[in-house]
Amino acid sequence: AGLNATPNAWCVIIAIIIYTLFFCISNIISFILYLNIPKMLLNGYTLKQTLSSTINSLSNNFISLILGYLVPNLIIIPLVAIFSFSGVAMTFVNIIGVIILIMYNTSYIMVSYYDINNISRYDNRKYYSIK
Repeated sequence: AGLNATPNAWCVIIAIIIYTLFFCISNIISFILYLNIPKMLLNGYTLKQTLSSTINSLSNNFISLILGYLVPNLIIIPLVAIFSFSGVAMTFVNIIGVIILIMYNTSYIMVSYYDINNISRYDNRKYYSIK
């Protein structure tokens, strides 16, 4: 006799699905909110104007922008899981991963802002000799 392990397996599967959905939804919301920062700073929009403008401008290439935002997370999360055998190694990989994500997300948001609004960046103009 004994207890069947099927309910435990289903609980793990459901927990993984719920976490994955939460991870994706929270990253989509954070991407939209982070994309508002350059619009508010550079254009002087209010939060309400910026949110509506961002959502309208994301309709064309939303999937590719979100994938570009999520892929580094999908690389760093397995690295942290691989080094989970040691608390020190996991902490070190976590710190390095967070630093990389902060740098990547900051530059990705600014590049996405210029791409969405069809603004040519200064480094591209200088590289391609465009005035």
